Amino acid sequence: MTVQTGGAPEGSIPFIYGHVDPDLLPADKLAVACAEVLRGNDTSALNYGVEAGLPELREWIAKKLHHDESLDLSLDEIIITAGSSGGLDSILRLFTSPGDTVLVEAPSYHEALALIRDHPVQIQQVTTDAQGPIIESFE
Repeated sequence: MTVQTGGAPEGSIPFIYGHVDPDLLPADKLAVACAEVLRGNDTSALNYGVEAGLPELREWIAKKLHHDESLDLSLDEIIITAGSSGGLDSILRLFTSPGDTVLVEAPSYHEALALIRDHPVQIQQVTTDAQGPIIESFE
């Protein structure tokens, strides 16, 4: 495994960057899946598609959540995002107003904090223990 350490000690694995070990990526399986999707020159998978995400994938997620968590969600309640940053940004845009307070765990992922700071909200850290947030730490 080759790890870009970004100034960290040699041999260390910096979790700060969120990069996966390339050896864990199933490149051979992705190549087969891409070939299958593109068979017959159907290039629709290479375009943007539906904003909320592929309806078939959202339907599969709804069924899985119903089976695993007994949740009954409509497709309108499921949105596929391009990673956690896109999802967090959408949540902040939709559910906060200037001056609102956003609670975050202490410690929190630095990139999430940077994204939250892009919005006109206040950040309040909440202390946690092994069971989750310590309610007494809330103001």
